[in-house]
Amino acid sequence: MVNSKITAKPVQLALKIKQFRDISVERNPRGTDFFTGLFIVLIGLMFFTGVALYGYFRVEQNWEGTFAGIWTIWGSMVLYSIIRYRQQLVTLFFLIVFFVFLLGRPLVRLVKGTAWWIGGVPGVEFSSKLLFLGLVFLASGALIAELLSVNEWSSRSRRYGSEKNEPFVVRMEKLRDTDPRIRSFAQVAFVVFVVAALAAFYLSLEKYSFMQGKTYTDYYLYFDSTAPLPVRTLATFYEYAMAAYLITMPRKRAAYAVLIVNIAIYLPLLVIGLRGSFVLAGIFAVFYVVYRHRYPGKDKWLGKAEKSGLLFGLPVLAILLNMINYLRSQQVSSLSLGGQLVDFVDKQGVSFDVLARGYYASHKLEPYDRSFVFGPFIEFFTHTSYGKLLFPQPASTGESFHQTALERHGSANALSFFEHPNYFGGEGYGSSYLLELYFDYRWVGVVIGSLLLGVLLAVLPKLIDRGGIIGIIGLVSVLYILWIPRGNALDWVMFVFTIQFWACVATIFIIASSYRRSRPYIATAVSADKNKNS
Repeated sequence: MVNSKITAKPVQLALKIKQFRDISVERNPRGTDFFTGLFIVLIGLMFFTGVALYGYFRVEQNWEGTFAGIWTIWGSMVLYSIIRYRQQLVTLFFLIVFFVFLLGRPLVRLVKGTAWWIGGVPGVEFSSKLLFLGLVFLASGALIAELLSVNEWSSRSRRYGSEKNEPFVVRMEKLRDTDPRIRSFAQVAFVVFVVAALAAFYLSLEKYSFMQGKTYTDYYLYFDSTAPLPVRTLATFYEYAMAAYLITMPRKRAAYAVLIVNIAIYLPLLVIGLRGSFVLAGIFAVFYVVYRHRYPGKDKWLGKAEKSGLLFGLPVLAILLNMINYLRSQQVSSLSLGGQLVDFVDKQGVSFDVLARGYYASHKLEPYDRSFVFGPFIEFFTHTSYGKLLFPQPASTGESFHQTALERHGSANALSFFEHPNYFGGEGYGSSYLLELYFDYRWVGVVIGSLLLGVLLAVLPKLIDRGGIIGIIGLVSVLYILWIPRGNALDWVMFVFTIQFWACVATIFIIASSYRRSRPYIATAVSADKNKNS
C-alpha cells in the first residue's frame, strides 16, 4: 500500500501554493502575483536576449540571425500580452496581425530554404531595422501606458453605486436589464444595425454582380457603385451601430448573432477574392469574445465549444482563404492541407517585401514634398465633399494614375507607381504604417510613432471600459487599427471626423431617449424586474 503521508505531501504543497497565490492577489489588487511576476521577469530576459541577438548579428551582417532576434522579441511580447491580456488585449491581437503581414513570410521561407528577401542587402537591412525598432518601441509604449495606469476601471462606476474597481463588463451586465436607458439604447442600436447591415449586404451583392466574368484588377479599375444614395449612406452606419449595440454588453447569443452577421456581410466579397474586410470582421469577432471573457459574467464566452471551434476552425479558414487566392489568380494548387496552411502565411506576408521596396522608393519620393502619415486628414479636407464645403477648391477635370501617385497623399499609390511594373494595369503593393513613418520623419518618426502606437494599443481596452461614446469609439478603433501593418498609419481614426459616425450615434441616442419617454411602462417594467431580482 502507498503511504498516505507521502501521497498527502503533494496535495498539501498544492494547497500552500494556492494560499500563497491568493494572499499575493489580495495584497496586489492589480493582479500580478508572485508567480506571474516571476514569469514576467523571464519574459523580460527573453526580450533583452532578442535585442542582444539582433545587435550582435547586425554587426556581423548575418540577416538570418537578426530576424531570429526579431522573432524572439515578438515572441516575448506575445507571451507578456497573454499574461496581461486584460490590459494588453488589443496589443495581443495587433501582434498576431503584425506577424501574419510582416514576419510570417521570412520565417516560412527560411524554414523552406528558399530566397526570403528581395532587393539585395540594403533592402533586407532596412526591413530588419524597421521591424526591430517598430517592435521594441511598441513594447516600450505598451509598458509605459500600463505602468502609468493608476486605476484599471473608470471612476464612472461610482455614478451607478457599483463596487469599487468593479469591471465595466460586470457592471454593465447588472445594469443591462435594470436600467431603462441602457435597455432602450440597446434596442434602438440593434434595429439601426439590422437596417444598416441590409444596406451593406446589398452593396456587397452589387460588387459580386459586377465581378461576374471579370478579373480581380477590373474591380479597382472600373467598379463604381450605382446604388441609391440613401442605401450607400445607411451602409456606412452598420459598423457604428454594431459597436453601439455591443458596448451595452448584450447576452452571448445576441452578441454572437450580431458578430456572425458582420462576417456574413462580406461573404460575397470573399467569393470574388476581396478577403480583407472578411478577415477583419472575423478577427474583431474573436476579439470581442475574448474581451467579454476577461471577467466572469452571466455567460461563459470561451467554453469548450468555442475553444474547439477556434482550434480547428482557424486553420480550416486559412486554407480556404488560400484556395480563394489561387482561384482569384485563375491557378490550380496541388499543395496538401498542411502545405496550404504554410502557403497562406507566406502569401499574407507580402507586406514584408513592401518594406524593402519602400526603401528604394523612398529615394525617389524625396523630390515630392507630401505627408503620408497625415495623408488621410489632408485628403479629407481637400478631396471629400465635406472638405470642399469648408475649403472651396477649383473644379477638377479628373485625375490620371500619374497624378494620383505623385500629387495625392496616399503612400500605396506612390510606392506602386515607382516599384510595381503593372501599376497602370490596376495592380499595386499596398503600404504599411512603418513605411509611412519612415517616409515622412525617417527613423525618429519610426521610434516616436511606434512608441505612441504602443501606448494607444494599451489604452484602447480602458477606453472601451469607459462605455458610452468613448467606448463606441474604442470598439470601432479596434475594428480598423488592426489593418495598419499593411495600411495607412492614421486612416483608422478618420471615422471620428465623418458626419456618418456622429449622425449614427446621435440617431440612436435621440430615438432611444424619445422611445423611453413615450413608453413610461418600460421603466416601470424594469423597476419591477429589479425588485423581483433583489
